[in-house]
Amino acid sequence: MNKSFRHIEDFLEDETFRTWVLSKGNMRSLFWENWLKDHPGRSAILYEAKEILLALEEENVEEEVWNEADQTRLLNTINTAIDLPDRQPEKGKVREHYSTKSNQFIWLKVSMILLVMVVSAVILSNLGVFREPLPANKEELGWITREALPGEKKKVSLPDGSSVVLNSGSMLRYRADFGTIHRNITLHGESYFEVAKDSLLPFKVYSGELMTEAVGTAFNITAFDGEPTAVKLIKGKVKVELQPKNTTEVDRIYLDPGEQALASAEAFSKGTFDLRTALLWTEGTLYFDDQPLSKVIKALERWYGVTIKTEGQKPSALRVSGEFHRDNLENVLQSISYSFDFDFNIDHKQVSIHFNKH
Repeated sequence: MNKSFRHIEDFLEDETFRTWVLSKGNMRSLFWENWLKDHPGRSAILYEAKEILLALEEENVEEEVWNEADQTRLLNTINTAIDLPDRQPEKGKVREHYSTKSNQFIWLKVSMILLVMVVSAVILSNLGVFREPLPANKEELGWITREALPGEKKKVSLPDGSSVVLNSGSMLRYRADFGTIHRNITLHGESYFEVAKDSLLPFKVYSGELMTEAVGTAFNITAFDGEPTAVKLIKGKVKVELQPKNTTEVDRIYLDPGEQALASAEAFSKGTFDLRTALLWTEGTLYFDDQPLSKVIKALERWYGVTIKTEGQKPSALRVSGEFHRDNLENVLQSISYSFDFDFNIDHKQVSIHFNKH
């Protein structure tokens, strides 16, 4: 392979590039990673060409499953469309005139590529190739789910070499071809990620309305239902995007270590956090810093896998602070009760808390 790859069409016209980008199998090659290292100034052109080819797939990443025959058919169709002969300057016209038209021709070819992809998608959809969204627990159908049930923690090794620690009551979901042409994950709950470096495949975590993108870094995401979503960067650098439903507008925040992005119904903001305490949960330590009782109860339910009910009149402005390392639930509740005067009863997975009258 001896090409300069200075323009988008150089990539789009190269069959090995198209095969590498579009193939769902183990077709990755070190050539492109080495090429990027040797030509860092042209990385934007490569990524733009790659995004063009993956545009259709990116829009349907959560819903589509392709088999090998479908992939080959679509790839051949795109190859045929791209390999049309280049338009030559008319006889007698100077070369400079032709060059001024080249950009228009490039985008004409790009438009043709996208048109072929869309038409192919419609045809394959009508043939039943694109299936309905898959059940989360059906690995044999193309999706993989990793879950930490309430009361447990789980460490997960991903196919690309990245590692994840799942907190109690949390779940990861990703496609079976993770690490080949994409590294996209959906998170519900809380996880700590240590991401393996891959300059060609950014690591993307979708949590509610947030998308966190990294190449090689470590960060923690908390995304439980009914609570603000928080992305805390431990090392490296990440981009966090907020895209509310029913809108195309996107807000972006770039984080450095020690910074966090917070998304709630009211705001999307950037702030700082305590690096010392952010990952205590991965070491078996419960940590509360002036937290409201309602949030503490939810955390205890997930951590110990129990259901907690409260009775009696709660003290006003009840907030909890404390650090509990590998303590059982009885010890934790006993410690909190000294400050807030309540009795409690633990019956297997059912816990009742009764606040005493004053």
